[in-house]
Amino acid sequence: MAMAPDRTDIFDVLKSPNQKNETEVAMMGKLQHHVLTIMRPFVDHLDQLFTAVESLGDDLAEEKTISRVQHDATSLRLSNLDETISLHLAEFENAPPDQRNHSLVGVMEQRLEEQQCRLTALVSDLRQEFTRKLPSLLAESKGPLAKLFE
Repeated sequence: MAMAPDRTDIFDVLKSPNQKNETEVAMMGKLQHHVLTIMRPFVDHLDQLFTAVESLGDDLAEEKTISRVQHDATSLRLSNLDETISLHLAEFENAPPDQRNHSLVGVMEQRLEEQQCRLTALVSDLRQEFTRKLPSLLAESKGPLAKLFE
């Protein structure tokens, strides 16, 4: 059984090539306008993102420069410190045993004197605080501690 030809084409009005082209151009224009309208916020946001990225790139370059300067300064200090320690260690190793012991004793004496000064100051502070608070404690209670100081 043969199929009947599709009759929907009968009602379509054949358009001239110029009309077809104008319609396509108009539809493309509307489509472009629609896409631009929808995409505008995204494009604006991308511009902001690019600006932020450029700013961050500049900040990163500044931080790298600062970091490099600080790294170089720290490396120089460490190098100088290493050299100084090496010299002292060499002097210590080359010194006769009597002089080493004398140097060690001198360092220990100095540290013990510093610690004694700190402890003396601490005892003095505690004595002052105790002397300041004791009368009020004695006045508050008349217990065995108060009788001891009467």
